[in-house]
Amino acid sequence: MGCSYNILFRPARLGGGWHLRLLENGMEVGGGVFPPVEGFENSELAIQAAYDEAQGEALDWLRTQLERFQNINKSHPTIERPIYYCNPEFPDQYVRAWPDGRRELVDLDSNGNIIVIQEMDADDY
Repeated sequence: MGCSYNILFRPARLGGGWHLRLLENGMEVGGGVFPPVEGFENSELAIQAAYDEAQGEALDWLRTQLERFQNINKSHPTIERPIYYCNPEFPDQYVRAWPDGRRELVDLDSNGNIIVIQEMDADDY
């Protein structure tokens, strides 16, 4: 199971803000539109606040998917596949989450091979 998300900028003619796409195995399974947040005099702050809301929604969804995956693996202990997700603290890498709770910061080399950059502590994710 591969879970990820995209946050795409929306043109002003569509209302501006951001379009969140929640993806599972490359297929869109949810998402939403996040227009600029009202109450900001500065339009850049309004757009940033909308982005922050979209990203918060995406990260909450990823957490629920991770919990679901861990529950599946507890009932099927032979499944040992990790899931990968993005963490805004590490924008150029991915987090690999194993069913047993371990987390690793990983990247891909030019051939598409996974490289472990570091083991992660619980406060890193």
